[in-house]
Order: sequence, then C-alpha cells, then structure tokens
Amino acid sequence: MNRLERWWFTAESATTLAWIRVAVGLGVVRALLSTWGSGAGRLVWYGVEDGGWSTAPTAGWDWLGGAGAAQVDAVVALTVLGALGVAFGVGGPWAGRLWTFVVLQGFLAVVHLRGSLGGSSDELLANALWLLVVADGNRTGSVYARWRTGRWMPPATAPRWARWLFLWQLVLMYATTGWQKVSVHWVPWGPADALWLIAQQPTWQHADAAWLAPLSPLLAVGTRVSWLWEVTAPVVCVWAVGDAAGRTASRRWLIAWAAVGVGFHAGVAALLDIGAFSWASLALYPALFAPGPRGAASRSAIRNASSSD
Repeated sequence: MNRLERWWFTAESATTLAWIRVAVGLGVVRALLSTWGSGAGRLVWYGVEDGGWSTAPTAGWDWLGGAGAAQVDAVVALTVLGALGVAFGVGGPWAGRLWTFVVLQGFLAVVHLRGSLGGSSDELLANALWLLVVADGNRTGSVYARWRTGRWMPPATAPRWARWLFLWQLVLMYATTGWQKVSVHWVPWGPADALWLIAQQPTWQHADAAWLAPLSPLLAVGTRVSWLWEVTAPVVCVWAVGDAAGRTASRRWLIAWAAVGVGFHAGVAALLDIGAFSWASLALYPALFAPGPRGAASRSAIRNASSSD
C-alpha cells in the first residue's frame, strides 16, 4: 500500500460521523415536517383530485397504486420515522446502511414527487444520506453502539476517507456555488449589491426588508466576503490535511473559515426563508476537523479505539 493509500485508510475517531448522522437525520425530519406543517405539502404533493394543485406526472409511484393522498401521507410519515431512526443510529454496519438507504429512497420519492419540486437543501440532504450509506455512521453515538457495548459513545474508529466524503461534498457545494455567481452583483470589483437585491425579493423574505437600506454598505462588504469565501473553499482541503497532521495553524484557519460560514448561514436564515439549506450545510461542518487527538498524539488513542471496535 503506497503512502496516499495509507493516508486515506488511516483510522480516526468515528465521532464525527456520528454527529453528522444525527444532524442529517434531523435535517430530513425538519425538511419534511416544515413543508407538511405549513400546508405547502398538501398543495404541491397532492394531485388536483385530492385537493392539491399539481397535475404533474408521478413517475415511480405506480407500485403503490399511484400518488394519492393516502399513499403520500404514508410515505411522508414512514420517511420521517425512518429519518429519526437514522438520527438515533438504528442498525449495525449493514442493517444501518440498509435503513438509511430506504430513508433516502423515501425522501427522494417525496421531494421529487411532482417533477422538480425539490430545492438545493433537499439535494444536499439526499447526498449526505447516500454518503452515510457508504460511510457507516452508526459505530458510536447510536442505538446500535448502546446495544453492542452498553455505552452511547464508546470509542470507535472509521477510515479517514469516510469523513472526507462529507468534507469534499461541503467544499464542492460552496466552490461551485461561488463560481456560478460570477456576475457584476457578486464579484468584489462590482457594486456588490447581490445580498441587498436578494433581501428585497418577496419570495424569500420573512418580512419587508426595506429597513436594510441604511446598511447597504455593510451588505456590500458581506457580499464580497461571502463570494470570496465560497470560491476559495478548495483551500479547506489543504488546511484539513494539515489539521490531521496536528498543525495548529491549519486548525486555526479551519476555525476561522467555519466561523465565517456559521455567520453567513445565521445571517441568511435571519433575513430569508430558505428552508432547510442552512441546517443541511452546517450538518456537514464537523467533517472539517480531524476528530480527537491529532498528529503523533493520536496514534495511541486510535489503537485503543480500534481494539474496542
């Protein structure tokens, strides 16, 4: 095995995967229940024959006898219950993966029920569910771990590549989003009025945002910072490698980058109704940091955890 292969398969604490699993499972619950609780679900998921608005085709639902109100209600309810099972870590290495895969299929069936009704947060949550199928997030912090060891958070390890699947998803999302915003409204050398214009769109507003007018210079700074922060996201991979090696400077840069992200999402969530996007994004943030002791200090801890797996 060459040096790169050894690096990818190095064991590290599985705690990070557990935190991501909990956040993603609860994110799916939030996404479905918020749509359902607002009444929007009945409008967009039900066909006109059941009091909804949609006349779009319902491909893939034939095996349930169609996408009538009863079938939709049942799939939503079972997916919510299944997502709670994901959050609590039901099932062992293979049963847990199968459980998560079934939840993924139910979630996709609902959010894409009437064509392309799903949003970016739905795609991000679906991707994260699939990565949990691949990575196995039930090794610790789970019902399975409690049943197997008698402890909720027993020491457990996972290969480094499992965490990096989520890290790369995060980097890819931000970088591609940033480069899609190459317009005069976003780039630092333009008027940088993108956040101001978005805040004035009634589609996204919690409430009228005309009061932001005196703060437009501050919004311009926020526009420039957020764009530069997104397009430079790939550098996070460099810092993450340094963090895994125990470099304090790399950890500090990662903390600073994550702080900007948390501030960005908090500000957007306060001003705009963007559904579960901020939740889904922040759910992946634990993947930024190497879990547990880093560098040379990690070897003994990893060996001890590996022996208890």
